[in-house]
Amino acid sequence: MRLPRRFQLTHHLSRRLWDGECVVYDDQSGDTHHLDPLATSALLLFAAAPLSDKELAARMAELLEAPEDNELLDWCQRTIFRFRMTNLVAEVEI
Repeated sequence: MRLPRRFQLTHHLSRRLWDGECVVYDDQSGDTHHLDPLATSALLLFAAAPLSDKELAARMAELLEAPEDNELLDWCQRTIFRFRMTNLVAEVEI
Protein backbone atom coordinates (compact mmCIF):
# COMPACT_ATOMS: atom_id res chain seq x y z
CA MET A 1 0.00 0.00 0.00
CA ARG A 2 1.34 3.39 -0.99
CA LEU A 3 1.08 6.14 1.60
CA PRO A 4 -0.46 9.45 0.53
CA ARG A 5 1.97 12.12 -0.63
CA ARG A 6 2.44 14.81 2.01
CA PHE A 7 3.78 18.32 1.64
CA GLN A 8 5.12 20.90 4.03
CA LEU A 9 6.32 24.48 3.90
CA THR A 10 9.85 24.88 2.61
CA HIS A 11 12.36 26.26 5.11
CA HIS A 12 13.77 29.11 3.03
CA LEU A 13 10.72 31.35 3.22
CA SER A 14 10.04 34.56 5.08
CA ARG A 15 6.45 35.63 5.40
CA ARG A 16 4.45 38.61 6.59
CA LEU A 17 0.74 38.48 7.31
CA TRP A 18 -1.81 41.26 7.42
CA ASP A 19 -5.59 41.42 7.01
CA GLY A 20 -5.71 37.70 6.21
CA GLU A 21 -3.31 37.99 3.27
CA CYS A 22 0.34 37.03 3.10
CA VAL A 23 3.47 38.05 1.26
CA VAL A 24 6.06 35.30 1.04
CA TYR A 25 9.70 35.88 0.14
CA ASP A 26 11.79 32.94 -1.06
CA ASP A 27 15.34 33.47 0.24
CA GLN A 28 16.80 31.03 -2.32
CA SER A 29 15.19 32.29 -5.52
CA GLY A 30 14.52 35.89 -4.56
CA ASP A 31 10.88 35.50 -5.63
CA THR A 32 8.07 37.24 -3.78
CA HIS A 33 4.51 35.88 -3.76
CA HIS A 34 1.28 37.59 -2.68
CA LEU A 35 -1.34 35.15 -1.37
CA ASP A 36 -5.05 35.79 -0.94
CA PRO A 37 -6.71 34.85 2.37
CA LEU A 38 -7.67 31.32 1.24
CA ALA A 39 -4.17 30.48 -0.04
CA THR A 40 -2.72 32.06 3.12
CA SER A 41 -4.79 29.66 5.24
CA ALA A 42 -3.49 26.70 3.25
CA LEU A 43 0.11 27.91 3.55
CA LEU A 44 -0.22 28.28 7.33
CA LEU A 45 -1.61 24.74 7.58
CA PHE A 46 1.44 23.44 5.70
CA ALA A 47 3.66 25.42 8.08
CA ALA A 48 2.06 23.61 11.03
CA ALA A 49 2.40 20.03 9.75
CA PRO A 50 2.95 17.97 6.61
CA LEU A 51 -0.38 17.34 4.88
CA SER A 52 -1.76 15.33 1.99
CA ASP A 53 -4.31 16.82 -0.37
CA LYS A 54 -7.16 15.09 1.50
CA GLU A 55 -5.84 16.22 4.89
CA LEU A 56 -5.57 19.79 3.61
CA ALA A 57 -9.16 19.59 2.32
CA ALA A 58 -10.39 18.35 5.71
CA ARG A 59 -8.60 21.15 7.59
CA MET A 60 -9.76 23.81 5.12
CA ALA A 61 -13.35 22.55 5.45
CA GLU A 62 -13.08 22.98 9.23
CA LEU A 63 -11.67 26.50 8.89
CA LEU A 64 -14.27 27.55 6.34
CA GLU A 65 -17.11 25.70 8.07
CA ALA A 66 -17.84 24.25 4.65
CA PRO A 67 -18.50 20.75 3.35
CA GLU A 68 -15.50 18.62 2.51
CA ASP A 69 -16.52 17.96 -1.09
CA ASN A 70 -14.87 17.30 -4.45
CA GLU A 71 -14.77 21.02 -5.28
CA LEU A 72 -12.71 21.75 -2.16
CA LEU A 73 -10.43 18.76 -2.77
CA ASP A 74 -9.90 19.94 -6.36
CA TRP A 75 -8.99 23.44 -5.09
CA CYS A 76 -6.54 21.90 -2.61
CA GLN A 77 -4.90 19.81 -5.33
CA ARG A 78 -4.53 22.86 -7.60
CA THR A 79 -3.15 24.90 -4.69
CA ILE A 80 -0.59 22.21 -3.83
CA PHE A 81 0.45 22.14 -7.49
CA ARG A 82 0.88 25.94 -7.58
CA PHE A 83 2.75 25.92 -4.24
CA ARG A 84 5.07 23.16 -5.53
CA MET A 85 5.75 24.99 -8.80
CA THR A 86 6.73 28.13 -6.86
CA ASN A 87 8.73 26.17 -4.23
CA LEU A 88 6.49 27.18 -1.35
CA VAL A 89 5.95 23.56 -0.33
CA ALA A 90 7.92 20.39 -0.92
CA GLU A 91 7.02 16.73 -0.70
CA VAL A 92 8.24 15.05 2.48
CA GLU A 93 8.60 11.44 3.49
CA ILE A 94 6.83 10.47 6.67
